[in-house]
Amino acid sequence: MTNRNSSGPGSFRQAMLTTGPRIIVFRVSGVIDLGGPIQLTEAHSNVTVLGQSSPGGITFINGSIGNYQTNVHDVIIRFIRMRAQAEDTIAFNPVYNLVIDHSDFSGAADETFDIDASHDYTVQWSTILNSMSGANSQNYGILLAYRPTNNISFHHNFSAHHFNRCGANIHWAGGGSVPAGGANLDIRNNIF
Repeated sequence: MTNRNSSGPGSFRQAMLTTGPRIIVFRVSGVIDLGGPIQLTEAHSNVTVLGQSSPGGITFINGSIGNYQTNVHDVIIRFIRMRAQAEDTIAFNPVYNLVIDHSDFSGAADETFDIDASHDYTVQWSTILNSMSGANSQNYGILLAYRPTNNISFHHNFSAHHFNRCGANIHWAGGGSVPAGGANLDIRNNIF
């Protein structure tokens, strides 16, 4: 990634919406206004985002990463900051083979962090803070397993300053059934 533009050659959006296996390395630092959600589809799978490669850190505002009903898979996101000013900062449904590591999410109007109907993913060493409050804002924190979800590792995370769902919301409402044999969830060493 070579510039902080919201779209076009060298932008984060273009790197995320490219197809095929790729590793996104940052040659810039600072704040990037996404200008809206980056809506991934299955074709955008197989991506690694290395926020730690940014010389001075990277913060995304005014947007989200993910999409619903897309089957995105094989995604690694490390060392990014997201200040959504949108519905969610992260929204995947469904996703599998996902790792989110050492990242910081805040400022969303719906859930700050939303992964559901998914399996085989890890969220670790991250913060999920300060959902938006006020008109048109739900001010919720984490929706981790709204529909059947299995093989989750959620550890060493910090979540605070939400009206509701400050801790991981685990239930099977909203359709679907509990996975055969139950669900394998490893949720530990978090502060809610």
